[in-house]
Amino acid sequence: MAGLIKASVGSFKPALGAIERKIARIATEEMAQGTADLQGDYREQVRAAGLGNKVAGAWQKSVYPSGEYSLDPAGYVYSKTPAIIMLFATGGTIVPVNGHPFLAIPTKNVPRSPGSRGKRRMTPAEVEATYNQDLIIRRGKRGNLLAYVSVARGLNKQKTGFRRPTKGRLAQGSSAELVLMFTLVRRVVARKLLDLNGPAQVRAKQVADRIAQRVR
Repeated sequence: MAGLIKASVGSFKPALGAIERKIARIATEEMAQGTADLQGDYREQVRAAGLGNKVAGAWQKSVYPSGEYSLDPAGYVYSKTPAIIMLFATGGTIVPVNGHPFLAIPTKNVPRSPGSRGKRRMTPAEVEATYNQDLIIRRGKRGNLLAYVSVARGLNKQKTGFRRPTKGRLAQGSSAELVLMFTLVRRVVARKLLDLNGPAQVRAKQVADRIAQRVR
């Protein structure tokens, strides 16, 4: 002989839906925090490596899906200077291409290229065309080669850069002087200075741990 017990508890869907929304909010919040933390880690690494604030500031972040909570959010940290980051994350050697014997490392005196909207400095060929002269090559104190242009002294700090030493400017009392534009080297050897994987693993574990603690 057996007894039968029946009970009606209604639908669990509303309760389960509320729980899912809570977990999605927690997961998304923690993913956003972890992504921001990783961005900060990468920026600090770049500064510590001596690569400057501009390269450090090129690290950007995104959390997906954007603008909503998700049970399965993803964080993405990326750089707007990927070539520089990959070079110093792996190490390597940069050599001239297309038959050029030297790499030309620009100094701060090299004007910005008009066609790049100020994003890059002129190439040696662009500098020669701008100043209507060949680069003047001299050997530096350390044995490296230095490339100069002749400019008009006294008229050289214009918004467009140094001025050509034209006959008219020299006739007005200006004198010609050499300004360093490029350092010429055979190759550039970059040491591995950045660790991208280590901080990512640390922050991923922290995100998972914080989510687990908050949903208990």
